[in-house]
Amino acid sequence: MLRESHCGISLLIAQLINAVLCLGHSTPVPLLPEQIASRYQGRYQPVNVRKQDQVVGAAIDKSLASFNVLIRWRAGNLLRQNNKIAPEVRISTQGEKILVMTPLRKSWWTKLNGKPRSITTATGLKASLSRSIESGRLVERFVSERGKRTHHISLNRDGTILLWKVVVESKELPKPIRYTLKYRRR
Repeated sequence: MLRESHCGISLLIAQLINAVLCLGHSTPVPLLPEQIASRYQGRYQPVNVRKQDQVVGAAIDKSLASFNVLIRWRAGNLLRQNNKIAPEVRISTQGEKILVMTPLRKSWWTKLNGKPRSITTATGLKASLSRSIESGRLVERFVSERGKRTHHISLNRDGTILLWKVVVESKELPKPIRYTLKYRRR
């Protein structure tokens, strides 16, 4: 709790400095990626899990619509397992590094510079993970031989709601899977 309030104070100080530096200027001095990332620090829980689960299922069904029934059923079950809604998301920052944790997957610290880091998932799949701040949003990219998963993570104005836009792409999918999840700050 103390760390979260410390980061909030750091962000507030950065914003005040930014405001002072902008006096007499028409464009504000941009915040550093780590200053933006510190806004995300905290714990989040999903909003209306049942409804969001339906949204994920519909996105998977839409992607698989051109397959025959048997393939849709088998692939759909596998994709639903890989696109479960995390019961909690925790985000921590340390300077230029960030950690995004859920009980559904392993967690890795990465820099916010967008450079890929090699990882091995809990299932043994080799992949790369990169994180960056783009247009004020946290962007997470997982890339493996099986495809790519991208998360565009943003906060509402008061920082209470985390929007988690997911895009799953693979040469095995006729269309990308796209959906958005909502998490509330705890």
